[in-house]
Amino acid sequence: MNKVGANTLDDADNAARAGSKTVASETTGKSQTGHEGMEHDESGEIPEGLVEAENPTYPEGSEVTIQTDHMPGMMGATGEVVGAFDSIAYEITYNDTKTGEEIANHKWVVHEEVENAQDEPYQVGDEVVLEANHMPGMQGATATIDSAEDTTVYMVTYTDTETDDTVENHKWLTEEELGEEEQDSSQFWRARTVEEVQADVSQYDTLEELQNYEVVGGDTLWAISQSTNFSVDDLTEAFNIKNADLIFANYTLENQPSLEDSDENQIISESKKTRDMDNIGDMDNMGKMKHDESGEITEGLEVAENPMYKVGESVILKHGHMPGMEGAEATVSGVFATTAYEVSFNPTNGGEREENHRWVIHEEISESTKGAFEPGEEVTLEANHMEGMEGATAIIDDAVTTNVYMVDYQPTDGGAVVRNHKWFVEEELAQ
Repeated sequence: MNKVGANTLDDADNAARAGSKTVASETTGKSQTGHEGMEHDESGEIPEGLVEAENPTYPEGSEVTIQTDHMPGMMGATGEVVGAFDSIAYEITYNDTKTGEEIANHKWVVHEEVENAQDEPYQVGDEVVLEANHMPGMQGATATIDSAEDTTVYMVTYTDTETDDTVENHKWLTEEELGEEEQDSSQFWRARTVEEVQADVSQYDTLEELQNYEVVGGDTLWAISQSTNFSVDDLTEAFNIKNADLIFANYTLENQPSLEDSDENQIISESKKTRDMDNIGDMDNMGKMKHDESGEITEGLEVAENPMYKVGESVILKHGHMPGMEGAEATVSGVFATTAYEVSFNPTNGGEREENHRWVIHEEISESTKGAFEPGEEVTLEANHMEGMEGATAIIDDAVTTNVYMVDYQPTDGGAVVRNHKWFVEEELAQ
């Protein structure tokens, strides 16, 4: 996905005061203003000049799950793709021509639905006249472009989760707002929450008693530690566990098998996962990513006060930063308030240039004492998410004032559990 005309951080600050958390992207946590009671155009009529996508992620007929909430009853709804097209998708704000009501952050209107559309994409802040007729009072309205994305847009027929009614030919959804229809969750490993583990270990007051606890699938030493008065170091030392990121279900803590005896129940650290990544392909060079499995937090990073997803909560990853990530089940292991940057840089080890890397946070930049950075600025990275990143000179592509999440997740490609992945923003997660 290519962003067109992303706002600066000044715009982000204004958006934050208005209740939005992102730069030139979707408002999170609630349906868009004015969409309640929408009489949606279900005709399926395609704007003149709109080109069918050649190789869409979800071809016509694909069954999908909607992972956004443009309107009530949409989030989590299952549906079928009835059309996929390449275009520029605009998020817009306009006043209803019938009621005068402001409709803020409407997603989406495509370039071909703008009256007398110019050849070049419109930029954030441009004013346009709408030809789209998605809802009453839209056609003929003057709108302001809030964001623009060069992407594939989908028309989808889905079942409303609140009314069970069928919504025909909904326009439009982007690829990041769709996922394949969910499979049986029993196929995936899921880290248990602290609350779940605590319910099982609360009866054990001493390490001597805890040695008899039989590990359940989804347990982690971190969650056991959080549920007791013992640190992870206490647990590894007391039970002679060689790897804090590797424990086995159906064995007591005292009798954990050695690595040589491992089976499909194992919970493996993120570092081993990433050492094996070259064997399963490459996604924007992310297959060579070297993660920090420790979960160490950058100095100065502040814990988020009221995050959408709290530590221990289960989430679904909506964005594929690396293979096996999109659609994976995950558990939140940390939430922090900061500015997240999308960056491009040349690795210091001579590797291929990284374009649009997501995410590096403000506290992982050498010049962070200077205040928030704007798109186009040059910075030096202190982050070590992948080989050749630390010390690299980077260009800021985008900036988002948001909460960032560290998560443990089970890759959808069958790989081992990935621990303490940094970072996701709220828009990239769902429940």
